[in-house]
Amino acid sequence: MTSTDSTASSRELGDELRRLRDMTGLDSALMADRLGWHSTTLTQWELGRARITELDLLRFLVHCGLEPHAIDGFVVRHRLAVEPYLSRPGCDRLPENLRTLTLAEAAAESITSFDLATIPGLLQTEDYARALLDQLGLTPPDEVGPAVRARVARQAMLRPYSGPFCTFFIHENALRMKIGGDRVMEDQLLRLIFQATSPRCVIRIVPASVGGAGALSAGCKLIEYPDSVPLVYTETEMTRSFSTEPQAIARSQLIFERLDQLAIMRQPSRTLMMEYMAEYDRPREGEDAEEMA
Repeated sequence: MTSTDSTASSRELGDELRRLRDMTGLDSALMADRLGWHSTTLTQWELGRARITELDLLRFLVHCGLEPHAIDGFVVRHRLAVEPYLSRPGCDRLPENLRTLTLAEAAAESITSFDLATIPGLLQTEDYARALLDQLGLTPPDEVGPAVRARVARQAMLRPYSGPFCTFFIHENALRMKIGGDRVMEDQLLRLIFQATSPRCVIRIVPASVGGAGALSAGCKLIEYPDSVPLVYTETEMTRSFSTEPQAIARSQLIFERLDQLAIMRQPSRTLMMEYMAEYDRPREGEDAEEMA
């Protein structure tokens, strides 16, 4: 926590956060305890006298039950309230559906995720991400380019010897589903194979042969921090949600324990990805031959 002189905007924001806390039925001491803070931290924040990180703001708002779009708005207002003390150039240009998730991932110690139908966003090539958005047809054409660039920019956290330790459980369906054609898929599989060699990145495939045991209905992500409660993130084409509720955390941990039993290990997963890459390469050779004829 960093103390600052309060301003009208910081006091207004603090008062609104206090009202949100009141709606949960928790007093400041209990709320602070649940989030792993000292009680004076929250008090100073609600009085507009302290600057809290955007990540702490995210934890607070998630615990209050706000929806992601409302959280995005609060993050922007918080940034304005503490200026010139805090500046995140370019963050305001992130697409709304990535801004809060990027904030949550940035300070994580570990990230564990599951994806059923597509390659995880943190591992997508630019061509795969573009083809996926184009084929889904849910993103306006003029927003596809910025959305793709934002997805690629998020991948900067996947550094070999720093950043969060990431474990990706990917269903075999995601390797089978052809997004953008053979060339795009071959390059995407090559990216996965390369990323799987990183010491801080584990990629394990959930084989289709496990049947319904691996048929989770939505993507799930458990984001863990060194000194705070984890965040659970789920996403479908209809909704996005964050949670710090103990039941959600316990459920996600159970899911990943089950996936750990179902998924094949790192090296066999890499071998399977190489086999799929070879399959996508074979039809492309025939197409090239036809073009040369």
